[in-house]
Amino acid sequence: MAGEEHRDSGSEVQRVQDVLRTRLADGTYSVGQRLKSQADLAKELGVSRDTVQKAMSDLVDEGWLRTRPGSGTTVTLVRATQSPRGADLRALLEAAFEEKEVRIDVWSLSSETFDLQIRNQALRVAARQVRPERIEVRMLLPGTDVPLSYPRRYDGGDDERLTARMHALVKRHSESVRDTLLDLQDRGLVREVDVQIRYVPVTPTSKVYLINGKHGLMGFYDIERRPIRVSGDDGDELVDALDVLGFGSTLLHFFREPAEASVGRKFVDAAQRWFESHWMHLGDPSDPSAPSAPSESGAPGDPPAPMV
Repeated sequence: MAGEEHRDSGSEVQRVQDVLRTRLADGTYSVGQRLKSQADLAKELGVSRDTVQKAMSDLVDEGWLRTRPGSGTTVTLVRATQSPRGADLRALLEAAFEEKEVRIDVWSLSSETFDLQIRNQALRVAARQVRPERIEVRMLLPGTDVPLSYPRRYDGGDDERLTARMHALVKRHSESVRDTLLDLQDRGLVREVDVQIRYVPVTPTSKVYLINGKHGLMGFYDIERRPIRVSGDDGDELVDALDVLGFGSTLLHFFREPAEASVGRKFVDAAQRWFESHWMHLGDPSDPSAPSAPSESGAPGDPPAPMV
C-alpha cells in the first residue's frame, strides 16, 4: 500500500509538471511573470502543496522558474520556440546579468538592438541592482569593406551612400557596446570586462545570441521596401530601398536542457560550434576604418535607423 501511495504521489508530481511545462510552452506564462502561490496552485490542480513544491523544484533546477523567499515564484524562461510571442532578449539578459559571470556571443548585422539592451543592463549594474564580476562579449559583424546585400536601391542600382550608412551604424553600435561595458570596469563596478569584435566577409541574414552557454536565440531578418534618407552633394535625398528591420523580428529561443536528446540542447551546442568556426576561420579583428557614424539624432528629418 505504501508503495502504491508513493507511485500515486510521483504521478501527481509529474502531472503538475506537465501542466506547468505546457503553460510555459503555449505562452500562458511569460518571462518575469509571478505565479500563483503554491497553495493556490495546489487548490487549482487538486493536489497537495507538497506535490506542487516538488514539481516546481525540478523546474527551478532546470532554470525555468526562480523561487525567492518572500517574493514567490517567477518565470525565468519560456519555450519560445513553441510560443507565438517569441523570446524576450531583455529578460534573458537581465537573468544573465544576475549571475557572477556573463558570457555573450553575438552574430548581427549592426548590433543596434544588442547595444540598446546592453545599455539597459549597464544602468542596472551602475545602480547596484546586479553585481556581475566578469563580463565577456564576442561580436561577429560584417566588415566595412564588404559589399552588403542590403540596404540597396529598390530599382537595383548601386548607391554607395546606403552601404556607407549601414557601415557607420555597425561602427557606432559596436563601439557603444564596447565603451559601455569597459566603463563599468573603469568605474570599479565590474572586476573584469572583455569585449572582442571580429568582422566577417558576409552579410548576415539572421541574428544569433548565445548567452551563458545556456540559451540560444535566433531571429531572421525580413527584407522590406522603405525610404531611407541619405546625404549627398546636393543635400538630403530619400532613396527607395530594400532594407531589413531586425527590431521587430521574432526571436526563437532554445534552452540547453539537461537531456542530451533535447532539441534545445542540440541547437545551443550546434550554434556554439557554428559561432566558434566563424570566429576562428572568418573573423578578422582588424577591420578597415568605417566612415564616421551619423549623430544620434541624424540629419534633420532623418527617420529612425532600423533596429537590427
